[in-house]
Amino acid sequence: MMVFKAAFKHELLSSLRSKSPQLVVTVFLVLTSISSIIGWLTVRNVTKIYNDIVSQNLTKAPNPFTNVPSLYYMRDSVIYVVLIGSLMSIILGAQASLRDRKSNANELIKTRNVNLVHRILGQLSAIASIIVLLEIVALLTSFILIWVIQKTPLNIGAVFSLLGYGAVSAILMIALAAIGFTFGTISKSEESSLLYPIVGWALVTFTIPQIITSIHPVALLNPTPAVSTGTGLAQSVINVISPLAVMENFKAIANAILGVDKSIQLSLVDLLSFSLFAGVGVMASVVISSKSFGRKLDA
Repeated sequence: MMVFKAAFKHELLSSLRSKSPQLVVTVFLVLTSISSIIGWLTVRNVTKIYNDIVSQNLTKAPNPFTNVPSLYYMRDSVIYVVLIGSLMSIILGAQASLRDRKSNANELIKTRNVNLVHRILGQLSAIASIIVLLEIVALLTSFILIWVIQKTPLNIGAVFSLLGYGAVSAILMIALAAIGFTFGTISKSEESSLLYPIVGWALVTFTIPQIITSIHPVALLNPTPAVSTGTGLAQSVINVISPLAVMENFKAIANAILGVDKSIQLSLVDLLSFSLFAGVGVMASVVISSKSFGRKLDA
């Protein structure tokens, strides 16, 4: 337990002082915090256009944004978690394990009777604490902004939905930070420790969903309803790789919690795939990092 506490405290201070990920952390915090304003501006501008069309008797269709749920303004926040939040987490995790390797602290640690599993758990817990703190700040800001926009606070149900969304977002980012930590431990160079997980993130975020849905990558940024893409062998392949689309699983879960689009149905596969990814990602990180501890970086 002493090793865990020492590692937690040291990693917390080191991560907060590290300048490398500060820019991406700032961008994530700003974008997620003001996502409600961006959503409100979208609704306002579309409503203005709609009113102009109605005034010219060009349509009798109802305003699509009439009686939208309070958390609809959080829709863009999902995109920022998938993009900026994911990259931020990978960088935080990779930098944490690289820091020891670059300073040769590993050599000193290997001379002491240190439980490596406890140490790694302490480091990952510190990173997780930073991610949770960032998410709390973002959610609190969103709560206040929605209150100002609607001139009334969120009801209890919406508050619980907001907290649930924040929890799922934090779980995703913590799992990605653990994966980044692993690559920072096993990679031969500092560049590859960031390159490999980021390439993997791009494949999971864009390539696999595009194969599954045949939707243009830009359209994949928003939650989209499932699309039937064929039968036979092609559909069998799609069914096999669908659980690998972790970001799509996250977007479906986030959409269900926020309740912003009733056309998107949450499936048991989404929940199981996302839970398996998060659990295996963290556990694998602890095992692999402890086994690979002390590996030197290439000069």
